[in-house]
Amino acid sequence: MRTRNRLHYLIGLTGSDYFRTAVEANGSLEEIITGWQDEIARFWAIGSHYLIYRGL
Repeated sequence: MRTRNRLHYLIGLTGSDYFRTAVEANGSLEEIITGWQDEIARFWAIGSHYLIYRGL
């Protein structure tokens, strides 16, 4: 039960169903990080326009 609560907490932190499915499929940490690269790129493409301090 304790592991399930931790997983639920981490899923909430990531804000993505991708994390849950990757963990359930026994994905490695490297696979999970690689899978986030497209989302990270989209975030920076949109979010960079709103940064107060650039180059950080």
